[in-house]
This record gives sequence, structure tokens and C-alpha cells, in this order.
Amino acid sequence: MSDTKIGLSGCILEIMPNNIIRKTSPTQFYSNRLRNQAEKQRIFSTFELPNVKTPEIFQIQNNEIFSFDMEYISGAGFLNFYKSASADEVKNTLNLLFDFLDYSIKYHKISECNIDIIKKLNSLNQTSKYKDLISTLLAYCNNSQIKVPINFCHGDLNMSNMLFKGNSIYLIDFLDSFIESVMIDLVKLKQDLVHFWNLRIANQDVVRVKIIFAFLWSNIHERYRQYIDQPSFKVIECVSLLRIEPYVQNTKYSEILDEILKEVHL
Repeated sequence: MSDTKIGLSGCILEIMPNNIIRKTSPTQFYSNRLRNQAEKQRIFSTFELPNVKTPEIFQIQNNEIFSFDMEYISGAGFLNFYKSASADEVKNTLNLLFDFLDYSIKYHKISECNIDIIKKLNSLNQTSKYKDLISTLLAYCNNSQIKVPINFCHGDLNMSNMLFKGNSIYLIDFLDSFIESVMIDLVKLKQDLVHFWNLRIANQDVVRVKIIFAFLWSNIHERYRQYIDQPSFKVIECVSLLRIEPYVQNTKYSEILDEILKEVHL
């Protein structure tokens, strides 16, 4: 074992011998969530997307404290990649995101999700400092029907969960969600491409990367405006941001979350 890292959720990432990554739940309570995430990753590996990939899962330790082993990918993170990416490489990543989102949307059904959103908001409200916002969202959900496409989604499709290698993107850290919908993935993309969540927490104010992000979001918005330009997107966006609050680790993260929530409103 040569390196250990703890993610925002508390999950432990270890580099094992033979370049294998082991991801372990921080607690018995979180084990079921990590088990669901591993299953999502396994399902995605069966998708017919040759240049949108995920690390292969080798072994699952289905104990009280759940863990699984997967392939180590020596790809670049988003910051290093976009600092030097050519125009063709940027366009390629955009097309790969289109491939993933289109493939997921292809198999969907429209479903009302008011109950799921209300349940999640009530759960968050127990410890949240954003009770006024939650009250506004609950009132909206109680008075408006929210219908969304239900389909396979990554669940946390932000730039930090992508590795760039050659002409391919590897998706990592899949997440179970209060609704399984392309809306979640679009919200997560906006979180980075518009609100610069990962750039802010990394203290990286890189103009070149921000220009690329603006290009990516402009094209994503245009292609999926039927989902983005509707009130339900704003609701899901707010809920998705509120879900970050329990995992905020310090004052800096809290201030960034405050700023983004002020930018997002119904």
C-alpha cells in the first residue's frame, strides 16, 4: 500500500499493490450507499460507449464495512487537462459528454418526483442552516407538479469525477441520488461549468479553464435546453447543492456553498 486519500464523503481510497485502487466505506452506515455506487459503476461498464469508460471492478469485499477494488487509471484530472488541451481535444470531450448524456436519456420514462424531492428536503432540513430556502422549495413542491425523465445517471457528474486519457474520458465516483435522472447530471455539470465549484475549492482562478467551461456549458445548455430551461431544474439544482452541506468540511467550503446558493434561486 503506497498512498491513501479520504474523499468528501469520508470514503477511503488506497493504492494497493499491482496498481489497484481500493475504495472503502468510512462507516457501516455508509456501506449500503457505497455498495449502490459500485453497482452503478458496474452497470455503466456494460454501456456501449467506447470512449466513455469507467475503471474495471476486480473484486468486492461485501462485509459490514463495504469496499471494492478497481483498476487504476493514470489519466489527467480536469485542471491539468484543460490548462493545455487543444481546441480539438476540448471539442472531443464535449462530444463524449453528449454521448454519455444521450445514451442515458435514450432509455427513460417521465415520472412525477414531488414525493422524492419533499422526502429529501425534509431529511436535509433537520440539520440545515438554509431552512428558509428549504421552506420555499417545499412550498413549491406542494403546489406544482414536478415531472422529470427517469434514467440511468452518474449522480455526481462534476469535473473532479472525470479522468482524461487519450481520446477517452473515464467516469469515477458514481453516486446514488434521491432521483435517478439526467437532470441530476446536468445540475452537477452546471455546478462546475457555471459556478466553478471545483475551481473555487482548489483556489484556481484559471481564465483559460473558465473560458473552456463557458464553451462547454453553452453547448450543453443548447442541446439539453428542454430539461434545463424549466422550473423543475431550478428546484433540483437547489436540492443538489443543499445535499453538499452535510459534507462541508471547513469555513471555506461553506462560504463557497453560500455564494453559489445566492446565485441560484427560484
